[in-house]
Amino acid sequence: MKYRYLLIILIVIISITFLGAKVVKSKNYSKAMVNLLASLNYHAKSRNDKFLMIGNGGYNLYHPKAKTKIQMLNTVDGVIIEDAFTHSDKKAMQSALRCAVKNNKKVFSIEYKSFKGNKDVVSYKAKKNIKLNKIPKFCNKRYDVENLSDVKNFMVILDPDKYKTKKRYLNALRNTDYDLIFVDLYYHDKSLTKTDVKSLKVKKNGGKRLVCSYLSVGEAENYRYYWKSSWKKKSKRPKWIAKENKNWHGNYKVCYWYSAWQKILYGYLDKIINVRFDGVYLDVIDAYEYFE
Repeated sequence: MKYRYLLIILIVIISITFLGAKVVKSKNYSKAMVNLLASLNYHAKSRNDKFLMIGNGGYNLYHPKAKTKIQMLNTVDGVIIEDAFTHSDKKAMQSALRCAVKNNKKVFSIEYKSFKGNKDVVSYKAKKNIKLNKIPKFCNKRYDVENLSDVKNFMVILDPDKYKTKKRYLNALRNTDYDLIFVDLYYHDKSLTKTDVKSLKVKKNGGKRLVCSYLSVGEAENYRYYWKSSWKKKSKRPKWIAKENKNWHGNYKVCYWYSAWQKILYGYLDKIINVRFDGVYLDVIDAYEYFE
């Protein structure tokens, strides 16, 4: 009888512990990402109210059924989806894009295969080289692009290493007529200057265009200025650095809700604003999927 009571007490303790663990709410990672983007948006527009926030990926954040839809679409000025017309989940992607269009957001797609586009989506056909490091030729009639709504075409080049000098790289960019170009803040280890960025805002044909800089919000990159040499050892890395992206060597998922990482993002964003970029290309905003 004594042992039976002890067994019952033990079962009760285990049950309470288990139930207690079950009622602890898990973190809402998608909401945390949208909150971060909203914070970055407020930070940027407090310095330049015309600064553009364009999010790449994370279409489930503004899908018609998403709880984060309203906040997300109030936070960004435009959205980008890769493979929106060829991906296996293209129906959901295009549904999200239609939702963005209805909310007066500029929508873009980056495609790597042949596709049938949509008149409401500005698409860019990239080469098979997913590194996006080749500047294609493009000719168009002269007109000025003052706002995101004026954009009829765009180009992305995130890896300038194909160009042996910064001068060649910048000249190649200047020698195009794209309305909007997305580039990296850095050429190798040196930041572009105000003069560099200003020169890129003029098309080959003389018309004005917009220039935006890349910024990864969901991954830390070991080739960036903020990465410390001691972080080569896993044991020395901050606790907000998670697993390395197996598809992109040197890129690490981050616990983006940590203040230490957000402080880095604000500093990076300030560098982009300081050299007079028109906006920012916010990448890896779908990092919440990794944690979920």
